[in-house]
Amino acid sequence: MESKVETTIDDTRASESATVTFQGRDYTAGGFQVDLVSGRMVAYVTRKGDQLILTTWAGQRIAGLYETGKTRGFYGAELVCYQTRHPVAGFYWHGRGLGEGMMLRLKKGRRA
Repeated sequence: MESKVETTIDDTRASESATVTFQGRDYTAGGFQVDLVSGRMVAYVTRKGDQLILTTWAGQRIAGLYETGKTRGFYGAELVCYQTRHPVAGFYWHGRGLGEGMMLRLKKGRRA
């Protein structure tokens, strides 16, 4: 299995496109994304030792995270609430997701 990641960056946006080749077929999906104008970010929750880290699909560190609580989703699934420990692009970000190893959608919070 082979994988590659392409990153596109401009003034207010960054996005990652990930392609995995398996048994001769290519499968492509969107990876990490941030849009400062709309105030949205998509990234991944990773645990390294006792630290929670926000990463790109390729595993590059974006920021440290901490849990702020838990809630229930639309269908009753337990969601974990997160906030970045340090600012990303000048703002703190917060969001809810299913936990470690899963995608996390974040919204832009207060300015640092």
